[in-house]
Amino acid sequence: MKQRRGRNIYDEGGGGVAGDVKEEEEEEEEEEEEEGKEVEKEEEVGKEVEKEEEVEKEEEEKEEKEVEKEEDEEEKEEEVEKEEEKKEG
Repeated sequence: MKQRRGRNIYDEGGGGVAGDVKEEEEEEEEEEEEEGKEVEKEEEVGKEVEKEEEVEKEEEEKEEKEVEKEEDEEEKEEEVEKEEEKKEG
C-alpha cells in the first residue's frame, strides 16, 4: 500500500523511499551508538590515565618525603657530631 505525502512516496511495505529513509535512520542510529561507545571507551581510558597519574604523583610525594626524612636525619647527625666535637675540644 503506497501513500502519497508531499513529493515523496512512502511505501509501508519496506521498499521505496520510506524504506530508504528508514534504513538511513537506522544506520545513523547505529553510528551514533558506536560513537557513544567510542566516547565511553575514551572516557574510561582517560580515567585510567588519571588514576595512573595520581598513583605516580603519590609515589613521587612519598619519595620526596623519604628524601626529606633522610636529609633531616643527616642534619641531626651532623649537629650531634658538632656538639660532641665542641665537648671534646
